[in-house]
Amino acid sequence: MKKKILSSALAGVLACSLSGSALAAGFTDTKVHWAASQISRWNGLGIISGYGEMFHPNAAITRGDMAVVLDRIMGYQAKAVNPFSDLPENAYYTSAVLGANAAGVLAGDGVTVRPNAPVTRQEACVLLGRALDVPTANDVSGFRDAAEIAAWARPYVAGLASRGIVGGSDGKFNPGAPISRAEAVTILNNGIAALIQKEGEYDHVDTMETVVIRAADVQLKRSTVYRDVIISEGAGSGEVTLHNVTIVGNLIVRGGSKITLNNVELYGKRRLKTEPWWKRPASRTTMTAPSLCP
Repeated sequence: MKKKILSSALAGVLACSLSGSALAAGFTDTKVHWAASQISRWNGLGIISGYGEMFHPNAAITRGDMAVVLDRIMGYQAKAVNPFSDLPENAYYTSAVLGANAAGVLAGDGVTVRPNAPVTRQEACVLLGRALDVPTANDVSGFRDAAEIAAWARPYVAGLASRGIVGGSDGKFNPGAPISRAEAVTILNNGIAALIQKEGEYDHVDTMETVVIRAADVQLKRSTVYRDVIISEGAGSGEVTLHNVTIVGNLIVRGGSKITLNNVELYGKRRLKTEPWWKRPASRTTMTAPSLCP
């Protein structure tokens, strides 16, 4: 199976499932919303759902739902033994939370993970920054409320802001404010240009942002990616081949038993994510203990 894909056609292709009921043909509460086109596109692709005819775009997304979103994108394979006193054994988000925890993305405080609490804007940056392995930075001076950004979040806020994935409003970032369902979808869209979820051959995935390969037995050919290519946990034990591909950013390998590179120009680094973030080299993070993280 051969597929030709341009980034414009994939701009909204994210495996994000913001928890709700069955797929609806259209949402009555998004028709005049600022994120209407994105929500409509992803709903039409069967990627996101709402609550019947309602999407509730301005409602806060919970930490449990955010874990589900990230799990759907990355396809986490390993699951942590449940260490959290407030994480039910059989909730719809339990497996996703434990997968994100095992991947070093969602840490909690070691005792609780607060799955039903709203995700704040700075927490969303930390979670997405870890999931996409976005290089951290230090400069948040562009925000008038920079002093309010927590020390554990500042490197990720700066890193995502430098890539244009997140921004502020009226010069402020509002780090402690809850992030809405529509905003969560938008930052994911800003950070991920293409998500390859099915086996097959993909030509001309030419994009300025990150490409995530979360399927086994994928061939990516004749493509130029100006950010990163992530072969995620979802590739499992399958094979992924890159042929005549230029990657200006990094190649991040987390899944796949065999990765074949044929005529690949890599201007960044090839990184294997084999340890949780708190055990990675100090140059990759300013945090020193999981208890400091959301």
